[in-house]
Amino acid sequence: MEEQLMRPFVDATVEVMEKMLNVTLQIGERTPKMMPFHTHDISSVISFSGTMRGVMVLSFPEPLALKFASALLGTEIVIAGPELIDAIGELANIIAGNAKKGLEGESLDISIPSVVTGHKHVLSLRSDSTTVMAPFTFENQIFALEVCLETNKNA
Repeated sequence: MEEQLMRPFVDATVEVMEKMLNVTLQIGERTPKMMPFHTHDISSVISFSGTMRGVMVLSFPEPLALKFASALLGTEIVIAGPELIDAIGELANIIAGNAKKGLEGESLDISIPSVVTGHKHVLSLRSDSTTVMAPFTFENQIFALEVCLETNKNA
């Protein structure tokens, strides 16, 4: 996956976190996702179809997910329940929508977010395509943005 495809997702993540959650992130080096995979506590998955196809995954450790969900909803969320799942799905949806704007010239549809929970779960994306992972740090905790996007030859 080329850098110009990843940049709108990274930029959208930074912008949404700053404007909606009042959070300033440190951005790590973007790298192809390799073994061993990172583990997570809560992940939101959004699929893309159209002139390009692929997936965006936003994954958090639970304490950071709770903090971000609380900021998004304007009320403190202290347990991993339906409110947390809805908020993390909505956060990923907003980021994917903003990233879509940066992919000029592409006709893309975005799926409804799916949210996966479970301590130290691992997501394996397509093995025949490159997945790029961008780590972000906030308050000494790391969360990951993973994107696997390619031209849809059938569109």
